[in-house]
Amino acid sequence: IGGDISRPLGSGTIKLVLLGNRRDQDNFDGSYNRVAGETIGGFEALQTSRYDEVLGRVSWTNPKLLGFSAEFGSEVAYNRLENATEVYVLGPAGARTKLDLPVDSAVVDELRTESYLNLGRPLTKRLRLETRLAFETSDLTVSGDTKAKRNLKYFKPSVTLDWKGPKGWHVQLVGRRTVAQLDFFDFIASAELANDRINGGNADIVPPRTWELRLTADRPILGKGVIRPEAGHDRVSMLQDRILTPEGFDAPGNIGSGTRSFVAITVDAPLDSLGLKATR
Repeated sequence: IGGDISRPLGSGTIKLVLLGNRRDQDNFDGSYNRVAGETIGGFEALQTSRYDEVLGRVSWTNPKLLGFSAEFGSEVAYNRLENATEVYVLGPAGARTKLDLPVDSAVVDELRTESYLNLGRPLTKRLRLETRLAFETSDLTVSGDTKAKRNLKYFKPSVTLDWKGPKGWHVQLVGRRTVAQLDFFDFIASAELANDRINGGNADIVPPRTWELRLTADRPILGKGVIRPEAGHDRVSMLQDRILTPEGFDAPGNIGSGTRSFVAITVDAPLDSLGLKATR
């Protein structure tokens, strides 16, 4: 459930947003080996979880503040995951033996805040500058089968140059720092029997942080179509992948630093003008 309200304040507009979300899950998964109708092996997994999230955000915008379009804002969010996982190994006649997992019962709490300032202004008739500076904090606590506590703080700057040229050309150059949001289910144990995988859980995982550089352009073609080339380069720290745990399972974890570079071209256009009706 959510709602927002906006009211004039001074020369701008103040806006309040409130959101609340709750999700309950009861999952059962089974994988069986049977001979002549009798179970001789396999696995069963049961997972019960409850996820709660509440969020409040207040922002103030002004399209003309000392020559800039400006937005100030701050938000506070509280997230909580309660989870219990049970995995059983099946033997002859369906006998069940519980598999001891590293983090099969745990509670994850996070109090997260973010404050930001957005400023933008035209530099020329065709060129516009957009800037953003955000500061995020996260207080994480894991309790239950394992205990962990972390206080994380990140600056997240962003600069965008936006150019609108002749003949419909639109070019953007973006430099920014992003911080991924953690998936709370990575902290705890779970089973993917269809993929023959048991996730041991990792209470020490931290979010990847990326410096991103993007250059994109788009131009209309064939009437309502568009051609969009894009190039990018990323430098990632605390890169996330699957790692081996001391207990012999695998789980999401951080593996160090990495880079990624790419070039892509997207063409999306109707071909009616080329004589191919109803073809895109």
